[in-house]
Amino acid sequence: MFDFAPKFPQRHHVRIRYSETDGMGIVYHGNYLTFFEVGRNEFLRAVGIDYRSLEEAGVVAAVTAAHVSYAAAARFDDLLTICTRLGEMAKLRFRFEYEIWREEDQTLVASGYTEHALLDRISLRPARLPERVRESMARLEAAARSFKERFLQP
Repeated sequence: MFDFAPKFPQRHHVRIRYSETDGMGIVYHGNYLTFFEVGRNEFLRAVGIDYRSLEEAGVVAAVTAAHVSYAAAARFDDLLTICTRLGEMAKLRFRFEYEIWREEDQTLVASGYTEHALLDRISLRPARLPERVRESMARLEAAARSFKERFLQP
């Protein structure tokens, strides 16, 4: 089996809907940031955290930077895999990295990252990442590294 993103512990599949394409029949470029958001939420869900629980705890994650590199066109009805990993994690900021692959021919369609600052939901002042969230995210990343070292290294 072809593993097209071994460094990315979280995978989520999306099938492109007609409404996500532009007049040329290609996925509209702005939709990739939405796909990144889907990947990020599924990453958090995989470590036992849903974004709503962060908000209920009084914390929000504001996007402070976003970057997308487009490598190939995706079209209506393509099945894509959003691969997500935690890039960096500090006390107040973190970065998610993404690759989006077309399943049919294992083609990299887009890659990029989003950077986030944690803020208090009411005051919008910087807030720390809850320790349970930090530990859960670190565990998923450690498991992915262990898998890669055991099975994917020559």
